[in-house]
Amino acid sequence: ESGGTCRRLDDRGRGVRAAREERERYERNRKELLAGISHDLRTPLTALRGYASGILDGIARTEEKRTHYVTQIYRSSEILQHLVENLFLFSKLDLGRVAFNQATVDLRAYFADFVAERAPWYEDQGLALHLEPFDDTEPLLVRLEPQEFQRVVENILGNSRKYGGEQPSVDISIGEGEEKEDASGRTAVVRFADHGPGVPEAELGKLFESFYRTDKARSETQKGSGLGLAIARGVVTGMGGRIHAEATPGGGLTIVTAWPVS
Repeated sequence: ESGGTCRRLDDRGRGVRAAREERERYERNRKELLAGISHDLRTPLTALRGYASGILDGIARTEEKRTHYVTQIYRSSEILQHLVENLFLFSKLDLGRVAFNQATVDLRAYFADFVAERAPWYEDQGLALHLEPFDDTEPLLVRLEPQEFQRVVENILGNSRKYGGEQPSVDISIGEGEEKEDASGRTAVVRFADHGPGVPEAELGKLFESFYRTDKARSETQKGSGLGLAIARGVVTGMGGRIHAEATPGGGLTIVTAWPVS
């Protein structure tokens, strides 16, 4: 009886410690999220105030200068709007309040169309896209919501464009993975491989945390809110897929998404 009581007390103690550690982890994440929000709001708000003050104080005396100030105000407002929209979506994903209207999509056909249509635009933005030839031409069907999946793709490509080096490029490959969903299932895998500076192996798992940046000084806030990959993870997992990061052979970062084949 004494032994059984001790075991129950030990189990209860482990449960209490686990609950405490979970609360501490949640509190750390909450503080980091608030710090990230405050930091990323500060830059566009400072710009808005500065340019608006310049107009009110008469510093922008010429029409050309006034136009420049108004343009900068508009751009700062766009940054704020994008950040607020991302925060709203991230909070809904975190609370599980995003309803996905999923449909059957052929991944091979989807990316053939996407790259054909969007590669010129991305090239203008400084990112080269390359779709690797398919090993199999048969449809690779998965269940997802095309609009939200496009958000995932754009967030991943946007991350590579910002942090992929001087001449960023992404190789997109689609195929079946060795990892199975279940004993009889198949897995479709989409890989986005860039060839930039990459990320230290110890940091790979942290890329999908909200507001995470490998730059600890957070000196590159002009490149984005730091929520892109966190949102990508929320959308992918919400639609029943999986996502992770790994090193690109030869250097760079590869984002891998995996989906159950329909």
